[in-house]
Amino acid sequence: MSSYPDTWQQCISQEIKHFETRTPLAPMTITYYKEQQHTMLSVLERHGRHCLPYKINEADIRWLLFEYFERQNYAIKTRKGYINALRKIMEFYGNHTISKMRIVWSQDTRPTVDWLTRDEAQRLLDLEMTPLQRFGVHCMLCMGLRRSEVLRLRADQMHLDENYIEVVGKGRSGGKWRNIPAHRDTAAVYEEYKAYRDSLVNKARKGSKIPDELVIWRDRKSGKLNPYTIEGWGWDKSVTIPLRKELGVHFSNHTLRRTFGREMYKSGVDLITISRIYGHDSIEITIRYLGINMDDMQSAMLQCPF
Repeated sequence: MSSYPDTWQQCISQEIKHFETRTPLAPMTITYYKEQQHTMLSVLERHGRHCLPYKINEADIRWLLFEYFERQNYAIKTRKGYINALRKIMEFYGNHTISKMRIVWSQDTRPTVDWLTRDEAQRLLDLEMTPLQRFGVHCMLCMGLRRSEVLRLRADQMHLDENYIEVVGKGRSGGKWRNIPAHRDTAAVYEEYKAYRDSLVNKARKGSKIPDELVIWRDRKSGKLNPYTIEGWGWDKSVTIPLRKELGVHFSNHTLRRTFGREMYKSGVDLITISRIYGHDSIEITIRYLGINMDDMQSAMLQCPF
């Protein structure tokens, strides 16, 4: 026991290092475990529970299951994800408490997607943010972009004088391109971020290569400029995690993108248009993505003019 790290942050780092060097896990899977574990262990610490993976006991897990998750009203899929990630790091340190509990999950009849309420989304937009955070939130919540699409953006894709931007989405050979109209606030948000980016460039070490990517960060030690990587955790640490702590509501980058489409749909925008903005291959994907359920269909039926 004495050879184990003294903090949960060190525990995660040691586990991730093991994953990266000795297991065939994909980088995205490793990033997923890292973020989920960071969230759960920090929650346990904030609430005075055991937070070292080798000390967490059944009472701590039951508190998560029957108190914390219930208060947050997480979907069953979300709860399973958190507990599985927590089990992973606990077993890495020889703690098999979760496996021994044989947790039985109830059936979840809610859609397996999540979104912010309109009030939560507005409160998020009203928060005091850095230019990077505001640009990121604007792109995902107000324009429906994926995080990866934001991180791929270049300045030459921002055609704001013509009121549109070029987006590189999913797909082979570098991804599929699509054009989407700019939001009414895009120009102002972009100008604020561009001024911030220019300040990073001015502070960079002389001779440093300036990344082509629009979204960048500066290493304080080396003075070099770097783009945020799609597989890395830097974007979430700079943007998503601080904002959801400030808001007091758990959300992911995809939550913001889904909220955009959900609110567009509730405002009367047709699904074909939303699907095209999203860059989905079919309208069926958009329907599943937005979690359109019986309540939505009943509401639509009431609007039938005949």
